[in-house]
Amino acid sequence: MLDLLARNPLRSAVAAGDALIHAGLINQETVYAFLARRHDHGIVRARRAAALLDGRAESLPESELRVVLVQAGFRPTPQVEIRDGYGFVARVDLALEEAKIALEYDGAWHADPAQHALDQERLRRIRACGWHVIVVTAERLYQRLPDLLAEVHAAFTARR
Repeated sequence: MLDLLARNPLRSAVAAGDALIHAGLINQETVYAFLARRHDHGIVRARRAAALLDGRAESLPESELRVVLVQAGFRPTPQVEIRDGYGFVARVDLALEEAKIALEYDGAWHADPAQHALDQERLRRIRACGWHVIVVTAERLYQRLPDLLAEVHAAFTARR
């Protein structure tokens, strides 16, 4: 874990660390305790990455999106459950809860017509609960990040 956190770019280091935690292969407390007593080359970088670990993410891009949002000054919460008067509606990948903004990372399989139809109904139900939903694709996260962050900032400002 030390090598992973100390030798990789922050986003990918955190995403890989999150995946290990999510899989139950290590826990955050163990990572923190291990790093606290180390003085290796790269330890500062490793501690910075460790401070961002959160094993609730269910994919590497979700973790990377969370790191990007934190770096932009937001406090996203992974895997937030949305409920209405009848009960459970959905669990969203990331939420800016104070503004009721949900961020959903959609991988390539969401382009399948049957999945797309299911996604649209799910998004309709989330929006009916008063949430603003921002759908994030690989293109937006990796190639159009400034546009994505501008959309998040605009939505956050409008909903505060």
